[in-house]
Amino acid sequence: MDGKVTRGYLGVKIQPLTPETTKQSKRSQPTGALIAEVTPGSPGEQAGLKTDDIVTELDGKSVTDSRQLQLMVAEKPPGSRVSMKIVRDGKEQTLTVQLGELPAQLASQRPNRTAKRITSEVVK
Repeated sequence: MDGKVTRGYLGVKIQPLTPETTKQSKRSQPTGALIAEVTPGSPGEQAGLKTDDIVTELDGKSVTDSRQLQLMVAEKPPGSRVSMKIVRDGKEQTLTVQLGELPAQLASQRPNRTAKRITSEVVK
């Protein structure tokens, strides 16, 4: 162990589902995470994820929202293979993704956000 924290990386930007995107995807429930952008060359692109896909499950566990998907991916070790159920054009598909490692420049941004959030919560 080198004391370094590593996190799984999918290489996509996600956003919450809205009533409009739920309707467009022909789904009755606004659960899941909407893929807003796929980073070129990322594990997500290599697995076949596309903009406007809706991720509904990761390794058999339901994805309720975009934040949950982000946490689920981050908890997985880099290099692990995960099964991802998606909805594309109203049809369910299953993809297998081999996660990468969260790049250092992205990982270094996270503590600052956390520190600011903790500070503002303490002040209140």
